[in-house]
Amino acid sequence: MNSKETVANLKAIGQLAKDEALFNMALSHLFAVGRDHFTAENYTAALKSIDAQHNQAEKDGSHKFMSRAFEKALLDLANQLSMFPLFDLLLYIKKHTFIPDPEAADAEEPDSDE
Repeated sequence: MNSKETVANLKAIGQLAKDEALFNMALSHLFAVGRDHFTAENYTAALKSIDAQHNQAEKDGSHKFMSRAFEKALLDLANQLSMFPLFDLLLYIKKHTFIPDPEAADAEEPDSDE
């Protein structure tokens, strides 16, 4: 996605966020639905799927974009993160994750000592 699309998306989201309480509840619902799918059964199935895909790639002599270990680490981290309350995750992202603002030409990373 390019920065023009991102700027347009941010404006559109801003229009949707006019009712802050409703917007926060909708975000919570959106993330909770995804988080709710990190059941033990789905997690195990996803691990088996990763193995099956990589086994098939090895059999075919093809290469996957991500390594088996990386895919499993990604899934494991997502599973661990799914156990935290949504707003704790969002607060952490807000405070500790740098996301450049496409509207600000001089966007700089915040100091890491906060």
